Amino acid sequence: YAQITSSTWDGSQLTQISVDDIGDAIFIASVMPEIPFSQVDSNVASQVAAVMKKFTDQGVEVYLRFGHEMNWYATPQGKLYHGSADEFITAWKAVAAAVADNDKVSMFWSPNNVGGDDSQLTQWWPGADTVDIVGIDIYPKSHESFSDAYKGFHDTFAKAYNKPFVIGETGYSSSSDDDKRYWLKQLSSSEALSSCPNYVGFSWFEYNKEQRFYVASHGDTVARQVLG
Repeated sequence: YAQITSSTWDGSQLTQISVDDIGDAIFIASVMPEIPFSQVDSNVASQVAAVMKKFTDQGVEVYLRFGHEMNWYATPQGKLYHGSADEFITAWKAVAAAVADNDKVSMFWSPNNVGGDDSQLTQWWPGADTVDIVGIDIYPKSHESFSDAYKGFHDTFAKAYNKPFVIGETGYSSSSDDDKRYWLKQLSSSEALSSCPNYVGFSWFEYNKEQRFYVASHGDTVARQVLG
Protein backbone atom coordinates (compact mmCIF):
# COMPACT_ATOMS: atom_id res chain seq x y z
CA TYR A 1 0.00 0.00 0.00
CA ALA A 2 1.27 3.47 -0.89
CA GLN A 3 -0.34 6.90 -0.67
CA ILE A 4 0.04 9.77 -3.13
CA THR A 5 -0.01 12.87 -0.90
CA SER A 6 1.43 15.50 -3.26
CA SER A 7 2.18 16.14 -6.92
CA THR A 8 5.63 14.64 -6.35
CA TRP A 9 5.63 10.91 -5.67
CA ASP A 10 8.58 8.53 -5.52
CA GLY A 11 6.73 5.41 -4.47
CA SER A 12 9.16 4.76 -1.62
CA GLN A 13 6.54 2.77 0.32
CA LEU A 14 6.60 0.29 -2.56
CA THR A 15 10.23 0.42 -3.66
CA GLN A 16 11.41 -0.52 -0.18
CA ILE A 17 9.99 -3.98 -0.97
CA SER A 18 12.70 -6.29 -2.25
CA VAL A 19 12.20 -8.06 -5.54
CA ASP A 20 13.72 -11.09 -3.82
CA ASP A 21 10.83 -11.00 -1.33
CA ILE A 22 8.32 -10.93 -4.19
CA GLY A 23 9.98 -13.88 -5.89
CA ASP A 24 7.78 -15.42 -8.58
CA ALA A 25 4.61 -13.89 -7.15
CA ILE A 26 2.53 -11.20 -8.80
CA PHE A 27 3.00 -7.84 -7.11
CA ILE A 28 -0.31 -6.13 -6.32
CA ALA A 29 0.60 -2.46 -5.99
CA SER A 30 -2.22 -0.64 -4.18
CA VAL A 31 -1.68 3.04 -4.92
CA MET A 32 -4.01 5.38 -3.04
CA PRO A 33 -4.45 8.93 -4.40
CA GLU A 34 -5.00 11.05 -1.30
CA ILE A 35 -4.61 14.23 -3.33
CA PRO A 36 -7.84 15.23 -5.12
CA PHE A 37 -8.60 13.03 -8.11
CA SER A 38 -8.49 16.18 -10.25
CA GLN A 39 -4.79 16.59 -9.40
CA VAL A 40 -3.83 13.17 -10.75
CA ASP A 41 -2.67 14.52 -14.08
CA SER A 42 -0.24 13.18 -16.66
CA ASN A 43 2.71 14.32 -14.51
CA VAL A 44 1.57 12.35 -11.45
CA ALA A 45 0.58 9.43 -13.65
CA SER A 46 4.04 9.31 -15.23
CA GLN A 47 5.57 9.10 -11.76
CA VAL A 48 3.32 6.15 -10.94
CA ALA A 49 4.36 4.50 -14.19
CA ALA A 50 8.04 5.05 -13.39
CA VAL A 51 7.69 3.31 -10.03
CA MET A 52 5.92 0.34 -11.62
CA LYS A 53 8.72 0.14 -14.20
CA LYS A 54 11.30 -0.29 -11.44
CA PHE A 55 9.62 -3.60 -10.67
CA THR A 56 8.81 -4.75 -14.19
CA ASP A 57 12.36 -4.03 -15.35
CA GLN A 58 13.40 -6.75 -12.90
CA GLY A 59 10.88 -9.22 -14.30
CA VAL A 60 8.06 -8.65 -11.79
CA GLU A 61 4.48 -8.75 -13.05
CA VAL A 62 2.44 -5.93 -11.49
CA TYR A 63 -1.28 -5.56 -10.89
CA LEU A 64 -1.70 -1.81 -10.39
CA ARG A 65 -4.63 -1.48 -7.99
CA PHE A 66 -5.05 2.26 -8.37
CA GLY A 67 -7.54 4.07 -6.15
CA HIS A 68 -8.97 0.86 -4.70
CA GLU A 69 -12.26 1.11 -2.79
CA MET A 70 -12.86 4.44 -4.48
CA ASN A 71 -16.61 4.17 -3.88
CA TRP A 72 -15.94 4.09 -0.12
CA TYR A 73 -12.86 6.23 0.42
CA ALA A 74 -14.36 9.13 -1.55
CA THR A 75 -17.36 9.36 0.79
CA PRO A 76 -17.59 11.53 3.93
CA GLN A 77 -17.27 8.32 5.94
CA GLY A 78 -14.24 7.01 4.05
CA LYS A 79 -12.49 10.40 4.00
CA LEU A 80 -9.23 9.39 2.28
CA TYR A 81 -10.06 10.27 -1.34
CA HIS A 82 -11.45 13.53 -2.68
CA GLY A 83 -13.55 13.98 -5.77
CA SER A 84 -16.43 12.68 -7.82
CA ALA A 85 -16.81 9.46 -9.77
CA ASP A 86 -16.17 11.34 -13.02
CA GLU A 87 -12.97 12.82 -11.59
CA PHE A 88 -11.86 9.39 -10.45
CA ILE A 89 -12.38 8.02 -13.95
CA THR A 90 -10.32 10.85 -15.44
CA ALA A 91 -7.51 10.13 -12.95
CA TRP A 92 -7.73 6.40 -13.67
CA LYS A 93 -7.46 6.98 -17.42
CA ALA A 94 -4.40 9.20 -16.92
CA VAL A 95 -2.64 6.41 -15.02
CA ALA A 96 -3.78 3.77 -17.51
CA ALA A 97 -2.37 5.84 -20.38
CA ALA A 98 0.94 6.24 -18.54
CA VAL A 99 1.43 2.47 -18.12
CA ALA A 100 -0.11 1.44 -21.44
CA ASP A 101 3.27 0.71 -23.04
CA ASN A 102 4.33 -1.62 -20.20
CA ASP A 103 2.93 -5.06 -20.91
CA LYS A 104 3.87 -6.31 -17.44
CA VAL A 105 1.49 -3.86 -15.73
CA SER A 106 -2.24 -4.61 -15.53
CA MET A 107 -4.74 -2.00 -14.38
CA PHE A 108 -6.73 -3.58 -11.53
CA TRP A 109 -10.12 -1.99 -10.73
CA SER A 110 -11.14 -2.91 -7.18
CA PRO A 111 -14.11 -1.19 -5.51
CA ASN A 112 -15.58 -1.93 -2.09
CA ASN A 113 -18.88 -3.79 -1.65
CA VAL A 114 -20.26 -1.07 0.63
CA GLY A 115 -24.02 -1.15 0.30
CA GLY A 116 -23.94 -4.49 -1.51
CA ASP A 117 -25.55 -3.05 -4.65
CA ASP A 118 -23.46 -3.72 -7.75
CA SER A 119 -25.53 -1.28 -9.82
CA GLN A 120 -24.17 1.58 -7.69
CA LEU A 121 -20.66 0.75 -8.88
CA THR A 122 -21.41 1.54 -12.52
CA GLN A 123 -20.70 5.25 -12.02
CA TRP A 124 -17.15 4.34 -10.92
CA TRP A 125 -16.49 2.02 -13.86
CA PRO A 126 -13.72 3.50 -16.07
CA GLY A 127 -14.57 1.38 -19.10
CA ALA A 128 -13.37 -1.93 -20.46
CA ASP A 129 -10.70 -0.30 -22.63
CA THR A 130 -8.65 0.81 -19.59
CA VAL A 131 -9.40 -2.00 -17.13
CA ASP A 132 -7.44 -5.25 -17.36
CA ILE A 133 -8.59 -6.97 -14.16
CA VAL A 134 -11.68 -6.53 -11.99
CA GLY A 135 -12.15 -7.35 -8.34
CA ILE A 136 -14.02 -6.29 -5.24
CA ASP A 137 -13.11 -6.09 -1.56
CA ILE A 138 -15.45 -8.08 0.68
CA TYR A 139 -15.07 -9.11 4.33
CA PRO A 140 -17.96 -11.43 5.15
CA LYS A 141 -19.47 -11.44 8.63
CA SER A 142 -21.45 -14.66 8.24
CA HIS A 143 -20.97 -18.05 6.62
CA GLU A 144 -22.22 -17.03 3.19
CA SER A 145 -21.15 -18.89 0.08
CA PHE A 146 -18.61 -17.65 -2.45
CA SER A 147 -21.40 -17.36 -5.00
CA ASP A 148 -23.59 -15.28 -2.69
CA ALA A 149 -20.70 -12.91 -2.02
CA TYR A 150 -19.28 -12.48 -5.51
CA LYS A 151 -21.44 -13.78 -8.35
CA GLY A 152 -23.43 -10.59 -8.86
CA PHE A 153 -20.30 -8.46 -9.18
CA HIS A 154 -18.51 -11.11 -11.24
CA ASP A 155 -21.32 -11.34 -13.77
CA THR A 156 -21.79 -7.56 -13.99
CA PHE A 157 -18.16 -6.68 -14.59
CA ALA A 158 -15.87 -9.70 -15.12
CA LYS A 159 -18.15 -11.89 -17.22
CA ALA A 160 -19.86 -9.05 -19.08
CA TYR A 161 -16.54 -7.52 -20.18
CA ASN A 162 -14.53 -10.77 -20.35
CA LYS A 163 -12.06 -9.66 -17.68
CA PRO A 164 -10.17 -11.81 -15.15
CA PHE A 165 -11.72 -11.64 -11.68
CA VAL A 166 -9.22 -11.28 -8.82
CA ILE A 167 -10.24 -10.57 -5.23
CA GLY A 168 -8.01 -7.67 -4.19
CA GLU A 169 -8.74 -7.96 -0.48
CA THR A 170 -10.66 -10.32 1.70
CA GLY A 171 -10.58 -11.82 5.16
CA TYR A 172 -13.22 -13.08 7.56
CA SER A 173 -14.58 -10.44 9.95
CA SER A 174 -13.84 -12.58 12.97
CA SER A 175 -10.75 -13.63 14.88
CA SER A 176 -12.02 -17.21 15.02
CA ASP A 177 -9.82 -19.75 13.26
CA ASP A 178 -12.93 -21.76 12.41
CA ASP A 179 -14.43 -18.76 10.60
CA LYS A 180 -11.17 -18.06 8.76
CA ARG A 181 -10.92 -21.72 7.80
CA TYR A 182 -14.49 -21.66 6.47
CA TRP A 183 -13.83 -18.63 4.29
CA LEU A 184 -10.54 -19.94 2.92
CA LYS A 185 -12.33 -23.12 1.91
CA GLN A 186 -14.94 -21.06 0.08
CA LEU A 187 -12.26 -19.03 -1.72
CA SER A 188 -10.42 -22.16 -2.87
CA SER A 189 -13.39 -24.38 -3.65
CA SER A 190 -14.33 -25.82 -7.03
CA GLU A 191 -17.73 -24.19 -6.55
CA ALA A 192 -16.04 -20.79 -6.62
CA LEU A 193 -14.79 -21.37 -10.14
CA SER A 194 -17.98 -23.00 -11.35
CA SER A 195 -20.11 -20.07 -10.16
CA CYS A 196 -17.61 -17.42 -11.29
CA PRO A 197 -15.70 -18.83 -14.31
CA ASN A 198 -13.51 -15.71 -14.69
CA TYR A 199 -12.19 -16.16 -11.14
CA VAL A 200 -8.39 -16.25 -11.06
CA GLY A 201 -7.43 -15.86 -7.41
CA PHE A 202 -7.59 -13.88 -4.20
CA SER A 203 -5.44 -11.80 -1.88
CA TRP A 204 -6.00 -12.34 1.84
CA PHE A 205 -5.66 -9.24 4.05
CA GLU A 206 -2.79 -10.53 6.17
CA TYR A 207 -2.82 -7.69 8.69
CA ASN A 208 -3.75 -6.92 12.27
CA LYS A 209 -6.12 -4.04 11.61
CA GLU A 210 -9.34 -3.69 13.62
CA GLN A 211 -8.89 -7.40 14.26
CA ARG A 212 -6.33 -10.15 13.76
CA PHE A 213 -6.72 -11.38 10.18
CA TYR A 214 -3.55 -13.47 10.11
CA VAL A 215 -3.80 -16.93 8.55
CA ALA A 216 -0.24 -17.51 7.29
CA SER A 217 2.12 -15.47 9.47
CA HIS A 218 2.76 -14.53 13.10
CA GLY A 219 2.42 -18.16 14.11
CA ASP A 220 -0.90 -18.76 12.36
CA THR A 221 -1.24 -21.96 10.33
CA VAL A 222 -4.84 -21.75 9.13
CA ALA A 223 -3.84 -21.20 5.51
CA ARG A 224 -1.52 -24.18 5.54
CA GLN A 225 -4.26 -26.35 7.04
CA VAL A 226 -6.69 -25.43 4.26
CA LEU A 227 -4.48 -24.83 1.24
CA GLY A 228 -1.65 -27.24 2.00
